[in-house]
Amino acid sequence: VQLGIPLAISLLGENCVPSIAFIVSLNVFLLWVSVTVGVELSRSREASVWGTCFEGLWRTIKNPVIIGILLGLLSSWADIGLPEPFEKSLTLLSASATPVALFSVGTGLSRYKLSSHVRLTGASIFLKLFIQPATVFILCFLFEITGIERQAACLLASLPVGVNVYIMAQEFEVIEGPVANALLLTTCLSMLTVPLMTSLFNFL
Repeated sequence: VQLGIPLAISLLGENCVPSIAFIVSLNVFLLWVSVTVGVELSRSREASVWGTCFEGLWRTIKNPVIIGILLGLLSSWADIGLPEPFEKSLTLLSASATPVALFSVGTGLSRYKLSSHVRLTGASIFLKLFIQPATVFILCFLFEITGIERQAACLLASLPVGVNVYIMAQEFEVIEGPVANALLLTTCLSMLTVPLMTSLFNFL
């Protein structure tokens, strides 16, 4: 969201917004539900599958990204516009959201050492920056997904580890160090790998 949406719009134009919104909303739903179920079931063999699924779904619905997407879809479907003062206020808030969020995450990352969890961090970096974009490209080819949809999907797959993963690691208190390191390093390395992968597979 913080890097992918601005980058995709600047490279692909406003036409990619529906594809990005669909990918982001579906990704958040699947990620929160699957992680919640996986963590809770691994911690307790007596945990209810349906209960943990409901918990993951509830956490997803409360996610600000999902709330924003759902409200945007509702506003578009009902053809409801905001009064001009509210529109300007939201525009100003949206412009400041990304830098403020990145600054907040950066402050939290200062607690971890890059020298720790080298193997797990390295594996995460390789999977995220190389395996995931290649896998998404292959799946798009197999399912005959072309045009702006394929470009948006492959571009988002090439991006670094997202903040949601870091938030989940903190919330469930698992592998916080490796996730924090992977978030920082993939963000730095993506300045090289995103142009490399887009050129190699001709995403754009």
